[in-house]
Amino acid sequence: MYIVEASAFYSLIQFPSKYIELIINGVVLDLTLYELGNIFWEEYKLKHIKDYSKIITI
Repeated sequence: MYIVEASAFYSLIQFPSKYIELIINGVVLDLTLYELGNIFWEEYKLKHIKDYSKIITI
C-alpha cells in the first residue's frame, strides 16, 4: 500500500498504463480529490488541458 500525495497522483494518472499498480494500490487523503481539481483547473488555465469536459467525466 502506498500513500500518494495529490501532485504525485496527478503525475501518475498522466501515464496510467505505466503506473497502474501504484494507482490501484495507492491510498489518498480525503482532500486529494479537491487538490486534484485545483491542479486540473490550473492546467486548464495555463492551456495545458484543452478539453476540460473529458476530465469531468472521469
